[in-house]
Amino acid sequence: MAEQERLRAERDFSRALGAVDEMLSEVGEWDLRDTPQMEPVRRRLLQKALTFYQAMAGEDPHNELLRRRVANAQINVGEIQAQLGAYTDSLAALRAAERLWGSLAEESADADALRKHAICLASIARVKMISGISPDVVSDFRRAISELQRIPQQNSVGQLDALATALANYAVLLSETGELEEAERITREALRSLEEGPQGNPVVQQHQGSLTNNLAKFLMQQEKLDEAEEQ
Repeated sequence: MAEQERLRAERDFSRALGAVDEMLSEVGEWDLRDTPQMEPVRRRLLQKALTFYQAMAGEDPHNELLRRRVANAQINVGEIQAQLGAYTDSLAALRAAERLWGSLAEESADADALRKHAICLASIARVKMISGISPDVVSDFRRAISELQRIPQQNSVGQLDALATALANYAVLLSETGELEEAERITREALRSLEEGPQGNPVVQQHQGSLTNNLAKFLMQQEKLDEAEEQ
């Protein structure tokens, strides 16, 4: 009887997690460009999911799967808060995610945990950049990029996506501070990294298009007109 109760509890727990995961997946697919009024709704749903995961993790603090879900939910909440302009709340959520992924990376050292930790650092830097909160933003980007470049599976789409995003945002920051040559160099580095990925992949193609446009802009700003026209 006790064993049956335990198995039933595990099934109920798995179904509850599955329902929340499915809800988060659907919420993440909403196109908020056409329905910006839904953004606060998505934030509330993500916050509820985070609260649920945190409660479950509190009951079983050694459950690695739950801790990963809490960390992912924190990232999602932080990203939504940034989109809504709530930068202080965004940074708080992203820093909580960074600490948790940092602990998970130390324990497991698997590529996913290492990548998510670096993504948190890059997201923190990006939010600081767009909000005007400048202390340590350059060092945050450099640390994130350095961590991403040390992770195995460099040619996976997830890895290339994370690295290209971090490099692109860092290059924009450099261009805004007048360091155009360095912005150009970083953008070329990002484009070279994508050459190692699966050509024809939509994620890779999107990055290549965006980075090529950025490179042309940086070249124009340096009056390297011939090079800019080649892009």
